[in-house]
Formats: sequence, structure tokens, C-alpha cells
Amino acid sequence: MTLDNADVTLFVARAGVTEKSVLEEANELNRRDKLKNMAFVLNDAKIDAKKTYSYAYKEKA
Repeated sequence: MTLDNADVTLFVARAGVTEKSVLEEANELNRRDKLKNMAFVLNDAKIDAKKTYSYAYKEKA
């Protein structure tokens, strides 16, 4: 298998399910420049409402 035809490598990991060793291996491949434009998606992450923040842009008058 060759990755020469791929523009992006996307890893999808499920929070609390995907083993850390899998992510470490993906990170090592990226460190060694074996994959192009590597990106991660963390799926099914729980967010504690007490620990979130937000901001908004306000239009100048």
C-alpha cells in the first residue's frame, strides 16, 4: 500500500475507547514524516459544563 496519493491523513479516535498506544504510534509516524498533513478528530468527548468558557464578538457602535 502506498500513501503517495493521499493529501491528508485523518485519524478518528473515540474518547475513552481508543487505546493510547494507537495514538502514540500515529504521533510517531507523524514525527518521522511518514504521513502527509496528519489531523486528529476526537469523537464522543464529554464536556463538563462547569469547565467550559465562551466568548463573543461585539460589533463596534
